[in-house]
Amino acid sequence: MSAAEKGATGGGDNPPSAPGSTAPSQRVRPSPKYEVKGTSCGVACLKYLLFVVNVIVWLLGLAVVVVAGVTLASGKTSDASLTGVQSVQQAAGTAMFLGCLLLIVGFLGCCGAIKESYLLLAAYFGVLLVILVFEIVAIALAFSFVSSSSMEQSLNDHFVDVISGGRREKEPWKQEEDLNVIYFVQGQLRCCGGKGPEDYAERHLPIPPSCYDNYDTQRTYIYQRGCVAALKEYVRKNGLSIGLVNLFGVFAEIAAMVGACMLMQHFKSAKKAGKNTTQA
Repeated sequence: MSAAEKGATGGGDNPPSAPGSTAPSQRVRPSPKYEVKGTSCGVACLKYLLFVVNVIVWLLGLAVVVVAGVTLASGKTSDASLTGVQSVQQAAGTAMFLGCLLLIVGFLGCCGAIKESYLLLAAYFGVLLVILVFEIVAIALAFSFVSSSSMEQSLNDHFVDVISGGRREKEPWKQEEDLNVIYFVQGQLRCCGGKGPEDYAERHLPIPPSCYDNYDTQRTYIYQRGCVAALKEYVRKNGLSIGLVNLFGVFAEIAAMVGACMLMQHFKSAKKAGKNTTQA
């Protein structure tokens, strides 16, 4: 059989490919929409920015947990009857919870970004979403209470109930704690009682040292302004700053969630492109 006949019948060796040509079975390029294996500068910057920010969050959470743990440990070894010990322990317990939450958020964010883990970033997004919902609800409730007409009356009733010993019958374990809070507010805001010093005088109660200027026990000057009015003025003066801080926190959480979503989408597309290339 001649070479021409062999070529016609397909027998013998295949002819060599022409220089520069590529057989379809040798190399197949993936579809252009899956060519995301290379990481762009923007994605790399976002990845490391999310990593650094969440490392800082994790370190902050660690510091809060350590301080809260030391406070709780020292409180247990102290005399439980000392004034303010229970309040400090409750505050330390709350700080411990917040610190653990920061540790979890920081761990999920930094590990999810640096390890390019879709699952860790999804968990990070979910935790931030839950925190954001609770934060928005808390802000809405606080704003509703502050702007309501019943706030002033509620605060006045609470002041009178505490200083007259009404809480002692209902919740005796909170009576001393609430008194300490009132004394602290009176000293810091330079006020006395709910409506004024008459809250003590009308009930034949001694004026506490926190109602005097600089805790002056010589009783040369008693604060005449009520603490409810002082609290309202404090909120009015500092409401903008408090609102801006909360607003910054909300936007920071939303930005982190958007960044996590972008990285998740990129990692998912890159993984899908890799599978298509392998199958080809």
